[in-house]
Amino acid sequence: MSAARAPAAYADAKMSEQKVGEFHLYSLPGRTTLLPGLTSSVALFDPATVKYTRTFEARGQIPYWGALQQFGEETDVPVEITYVVQRALKTEFGDRPLAGGVTHIYQAASSGRHQLVGESSLDHTPAGEDLHLDAGTAFDVTAKRLQTSYVSRRDSAQGGGWRYTATADYQVTLKNAGAAAVSVDVLEQRAGEWGVVSSSVPPQKVSSTLTRFRVLVPAGGQAVLKYRVKVIW
Repeated sequence: MSAARAPAAYADAKMSEQKVGEFHLYSLPGRTTLLPGLTSSVALFDPATVKYTRTFEARGQIPYWGALQQFGEETDVPVEITYVVQRALKTEFGDRPLAGGVTHIYQAASSGRHQLVGESSLDHTPAGEDLHLDAGTAFDVTAKRLQTSYVSRRDSAQGGGWRYTATADYQVTLKNAGAAAVSVDVLEQRAGEWGVVSSSVPPQKVSSTLTRFRVLVPAGGQAVLKYRVKVIW
């Protein structure tokens, strides 16, 4: 919660917080008046300076389960923005448990005014846990994905039935119309037997189902990621 102005009754008072069972109770000092048809905001905390990182993610389109099909049309891929707010313990902001709700993300414009750049849903967050805030889709960073080759075969499976194997090549074209270079994470996620056979950027295996390609896209330019996957089902 935030407020541009606070009532005089709150000027020198502080909010108190205490744990009650498995919940946290926030007690606001004094009283405030709620007027019909108007929204009132009261600050829970004083502003704090925090460190954060911003990531760009473009998710792949390999199906999580089932067959890998041939698809020859180029498709637009949304590039999603995520802000990670660092909340280390023994820091002013990191020691605070945060109540869940809607979070607004602001950034200073050239005029000095703070402009809304995103809105995200925040879960109840214990002290020391970083915040991961989804801030929508990028405007200046875009991605297009194309399946450039596809080969499949069918083999008899042990115990009867059929076992299918498909190998496909993909090309992801990332463009950056901004004034600064950005790093974009291209993600592919699938369960079962699958893997990256080759790629123009080294793959990073995040988990048993998730693989990440981290691609640097220059300012006012583009970068092309090419990779081949093999899927068995």
